[in-house]
Amino acid sequence: MLFISLLTQMNTAIPHFNTFLLFLPYIFVRSLDFIFSVLIILPKIPLAYNVSL
Repeated sequence: MLFISLLTQMNTAIPHFNTFLLFLPYIFVRSLDFIFSVLIILPKIPLAYNVSL
């Protein structure tokens, strides 16, 4: 509850901070998604290359 009140105080001080907070989880999720997709794809590339040869 204290954390929420602190955030609202920061919101009144910085209007753009609210939009930043909204985008923060989205950016975090997208970056995680990207990292996981890279981790999944990277091991498959040499396998696919060897199979095609």
